[in-house]
Amino acid sequence: MRSVRLFLIVAVLGITPCAQAKVSGVEKLGGTFEIHGHLYVAGDYNLDPPDPYPPYSESFDIIQNEPVSHALEYMWDGLDIGVSCEASYERVAAISFIYNLPAHQNVTHLARSDYLFRPEYSCAYDVAFSGFLVSVVPPDCDRLKVYLADTTAGDVLIDVDEDFYGRWAERFTWGWLDQHTETLRFQFDDSHTYRLEVLVEPYGIGGNADARGFGEMNISITPIPVPGAALLATLGTSLVAWLCRRKTL
Repeated sequence: MRSVRLFLIVAVLGITPCAQAKVSGVEKLGGTFEIHGHLYVAGDYNLDPPDPYPPYSESFDIIQNEPVSHALEYMWDGLDIGVSCEASYERVAAISFIYNLPAHQNVTHLARSDYLFRPEYSCAYDVAFSGFLVSVVPPDCDRLKVYLADTTAGDVLIDVDEDFYGRWAERFTWGWLDQHTETLRFQFDDSHTYRLEVLVEPYGIGGNADARGFGEMNISITPIPVPGAALLATLGTSLVAWLCRRKTL
């Protein structure tokens, strides 16, 4: 049963990404992928009768140079507490849950990707972010970071490191508990190197309540065909069709 539940946690992370989340038209130069998760249970033995749950603590702290994911779950006599995190080029996500009373319990979690890339073309690129954070406390306890910079030129293109409902919501008009997609367009240079860092850190849920904390950010980077290239492609297609009609090809 435990393995089935862990599989379901990982499956949630696998099916929730935005269908448009992709990083294309760039050369990925590697970076750092980081996830942290911690489960903690401490029964209150001053109650009458005391909590039946034995003390429990388990965590993972993984930092490596390739995409990473991991999950933990603890069950005891009806108590169910779990956490799962993922960090990749296209997505960072951290999900946790606590079910059943009355144990004192806590979950903290974080997911971050920080990597370099080089565009394959000198043209406009759409950089899209889709995601949301959910917790059981006021949203100013959730942290979201998005940083995009041209390291060759020394230019910062996006620099957001705030509580989820703070500057990010003011800048992009996002709301709490809603999932939205924001697309920004930049002119990339194929001779430059760019750095993208994305972090989600939902508030660590805990206490004597059923709860769920969720944070995710899906990332999409795609080149936009320049008008000249699009025109040449159209002319080329028309020319081939004309030659075929004349049986030249």
